[in-house]
Amino acid sequence: MNRLSLLKALVRKEWLQNRLLFAAALIVMSMHPTISSIFYWLDRPNRMKPLADWSASFSLILYQHDGAMLALLGWIFAIAIAIRLLADERIGDTLDFLVALPLGRRSIAAAKYMLGAAVIIAIILLNMLFFLIMPLFLPVYYQLSDAVKWFLLTGSLLLAIYSTSFWVATVTGNRAGGYTIAFLLLLLPKLAYAVISFCSFGLIGPAGLDRLSTLTDHLTLLHYLTNVRAYLHSPLYVWLLLTLLAICIAFFYLSLVCFERNRLENNGEFFIFSFGKSVEKRGRGHAALQKRP
Repeated sequence: MNRLSLLKALVRKEWLQNRLLFAAALIVMSMHPTISSIFYWLDRPNRMKPLADWSASFSLILYQHDGAMLALLGWIFAIAIAIRLLADERIGDTLDFLVALPLGRRSIAAAKYMLGAAVIIAIILLNMLFFLIMPLFLPVYYQLSDAVKWFLLTGSLLLAIYSTSFWVATVTGNRAGGYTIAFLLLLLPKLAYAVISFCSFGLIGPAGLDRLSTLTDHLTLLHYLTNVRAYLHSPLYVWLLLTLLAICIAFFYLSLVCFERNRLENNGEFFIFSFGKSVEKRGRGHAALQKRP
């Protein structure tokens, strides 16, 4: 088999292995606002209301609050997809078989990453197309440009979270470790703020803590995901998109490098625990030398 055929076979295997997770992500993330807007017409009293009312839910998301499942639950599915793409291989002891294929580790990691990213992009595009096509048939309460900008920013944030979690999956050996580290990494700025504010003992005044809280908010991806509407008309919108693109590229590259260098016989734990294990071995060796007569 040539290289392209092997890559197609790998992508097909990943699709079949994770198709239920992908389907669950599509259904749950599309529940609100897309599916809820479709089912709006099944409620008989709604048929007597203005035609544009079907878009009221999405308009509230765009202009008043961010409560879409696409964002609030999308980041959880982004982490789950990233971790599952590699963790399941380690659990099933099939990762060693994959790296034995004449593809190269980077090609394997890239194929897995691209599949997960394609699933997230497809979910975003399907939801966005619905809200771009419906105004051709019914009146709406939102601007098409605002809808496009909301989906672009939300999708970019989910891809950044997915890329970060995929990198975590390359250096952890199981689902539990991957999920734990991914959540801690995404919440690290706010956790640091909580520790600093708790241990400041009054040395930092309320104004300083407010500035620190604002800073850590702007360093936390989840903050942007729950405040997308605040950036739709901000002059920082384009820069935010470019920053998220840079994050995706950076963590994609790091994932390829780490997966290529990772010692699979350590079950993916090399980068996290190798330093501690080397120190432990040196300590045991020194203790053995001291015991010799």
